[in-house]
Amino acid sequence: MPPTSALPDVGPERTSPSPALTTTLDAQVGFDARTRQGLSNHLPMELLALDALGAPAAALEVVFERWTGQLLRPRADTAVFDAFSAEIASDGIDATVADHLPRFVESPASEWFHSMIRLAYALDAGHAGQVASALTDWTTYGRTLPGEPPTGGEVPALAVLRELHDTELDRGASHADLATVARQRAFTEVVAPVVVTTDLDDLAAAVAAAHVGGADLASLHLVTGVQAARSLAGRLAAPTAQRFARRVVQAVAAGYVAAGAPPIPADAELEERGGADVPAWDEVRAAAVASPDVHVTKLVYTCRLERATTGDPLYSWLAAREVGLLV
Repeated sequence: MPPTSALPDVGPERTSPSPALTTTLDAQVGFDARTRQGLSNHLPMELLALDALGAPAAALEVVFERWTGQLLRPRADTAVFDAFSAEIASDGIDATVADHLPRFVESPASEWFHSMIRLAYALDAGHAGQVASALTDWTTYGRTLPGEPPTGGEVPALAVLRELHDTELDRGASHADLATVARQRAFTEVVAPVVVTTDLDDLAAAVAAAHVGGADLASLHLVTGVQAARSLAGRLAAPTAQRFARRVVQAVAAGYVAAGAPPIPADAELEERGGADVPAWDEVRAAAVASPDVHVTKLVYTCRLERATTGDPLYSWLAAREVGLLV
């Protein structure tokens, strides 16, 4: 972490896109959702998170140049993107998303949850080109997990994750191999009685606890993925939102196992973390803006949203730890 004197001149948090964000998002829409190395293109998500946290225009320009200089490739076929763009120009963002989002309900885990995150971030920015790009990416790279998701019961998600930690399961070939996990009978049986609600509040609290223990990129993506899912679920009609919630719970539980099923601290430790003194928010967000790691920026942005939504102080602790201000 750079010394405080090296931090950029961070401005106030923003509730609407800055001109610099709009300019860089406009220029980004022509790139594919995957980098030249086959990894996920994080540029639009990083730009939006940085802008919301008060990053100066120069910081957005540096990030844009870093990604587009060597990492990104242009979208090879623009037909799908052009169709979504034309529909948004004709009908608007909200109507277009309302029309198409239901067909993505079955595949929330696509691109290790990045398809959901890109769309949620694009909607946060209200950027037509980014919404068209996100819908294109989800169309191109969408994948559905095998098996039926849980119908829901009364066992909290945190208890289910802890039981999955103790269950002997094939964790797949990598953290992204959710399909291997999801098709196992033992996995399905453990997950079957989990609480499923369309607000996904119970699941959000569980993955925050999992990230306290995991403290790695995989558990981090469970937190950012669930927050995006919560944002998108509010745009779905009740029966479709319930189906989406079931698929999200299945995907997140499988992702937890594929990520190595990290041990989750006991409730007393989680309560202690949530009640701990943490640095001032301005110090945390300034450190996030200064960080060269897009995942740090995204996690802090997510924690800000989730703390505002839930009031849970554990998100403040997670954000402070992510930027290196807590051990």
